[in-house]
Amino acid sequence: MDRKAFYEECSRILGVSHAYEARPYRKINRWNNRRPGNGRFPGYGLIRAFGPRHIQIALRQPVELNLLCH
Repeated sequence: MDRKAFYEECSRILGVSHAYEARPYRKINRWNNRRPGNGRFPGYGLIRAFGPRHIQIALRQPVELNLLCH
């Protein structure tokens, strides 16, 4: 599953809209990643995919949940 499909599925599960933005850079570093990006779900929290086996979940709603999935 690609990142866009992953974030669309997360937004479908949460029942909230999400606008995917492709990264303009090949590699993220501290200087070119200033905009808040994919994985932010307003009112709910964060779900970030850092790779196929590394997903961070930090939600406030519907329940408070902090997970790092491998």
